[in-house]
Amino acid sequence: MIKLLEPINIRGLEMKNKIVLPPMTMDLATEDGLVTEKVKDHYKKMANTGVGAIILENHYINIQGKQSERQLAIDRDECIQGLSEIADIIHKNKVVCGVQINHAGSAAHSAITGHKIIAPSAIIHPKGTEVPDEMTTEEIENVKKQFRKAAGRVKKAGFDFVEIHGCHGYLLNQFLSPLTNTRIDEYGGIRANRIKFPIEIVKEIREEVGKDFLIFYRIAAADNMENGLTIDDAKYLAVKLVEAGVDVLDVSQGLAGSRPVTNQQGFFVHLSEGIKSVVRIPVITTGGIKEGLFAHHVIEDGKADMIGVGRAILQDDQWVNTIKEELKDVR
Repeated sequence: MIKLLEPINIRGLEMKNKIVLPPMTMDLATEDGLVTEKVKDHYKKMANTGVGAIILENHYINIQGKQSERQLAIDRDECIQGLSEIADIIHKNKVVCGVQINHAGSAAHSAITGHKIIAPSAIIHPKGTEVPDEMTTEEIENVKKQFRKAAGRVKKAGFDFVEIHGCHGYLLNQFLSPLTNTRIDEYGGIRANRIKFPIEIVKEIREEVGKDFLIFYRIAAADNMENGLTIDDAKYLAVKLVEAGVDVLDVSQGLAGSRPVTNQQGFFVHLSEGIKSVVRIPVITTGGIKEGLFAHHVIEDGKADMIGVGRAILQDDQWVNTIKEELKDVR
């Protein structure tokens, strides 16, 4: 049997294979972030692709952290009903599923949110144009509570796990990176201080959802910018995240966003391999993976435990079935 296509059990949650549909923003929600028929139709189609797990696209936990006009929301109880319907749709296909929760920080735009944007420090985002307000201690506490409540709503909606978005230049990544965090209080300065905010969020969420509900964390394994986060920083964070209660690490990059770093597929595999070397929990890798044989070798070589395949499946909803045929004679 090909390891990629074998089930994986994560603390009692069994995926039928090791292929994950990663979170990809579709912008199909209502203007106030609620589920539409288009959203349900999209995930119904994705649930029939043969993947083992689906991570729903990033949902904003607070209007101030909204990223795009029709981004899905998880900032109020009104959001639960529509998300519950999606969870039911996906589960009918024997696919496990979770929701990614996020605050965009200085990557948000006041023209979209209607509010002043906030961040660890009053530094313009590398991809932005607005100077954010430096978050007060009270605002930090409020955002922690909003992440906690959002995770509780994910559980109430019937999902199997929640994923915290900690990369791609959003708020948690901004706290981690010395390029965007120049605070002089307990949340800034040395590395141990800069990881404090995301670690506290994980602990809050673990307390909210209980010990049996799974927590995924999408980790920024490198900023790919001069003087930014490095893989060594990410390894340090990864160990602390596991200690705080994270069950799965979903590896991507930081402030540089999700864009390719090479023309080759699997451009985050080297980062996943680095993270995997310091933790014993499952690690997901992504990065333009489009060939079944490539994905097979990543798993076989122990560089990751699960493979995130996004664009290839969006372009071809038979991708999983196709690679099953391609790999059936592989030894």
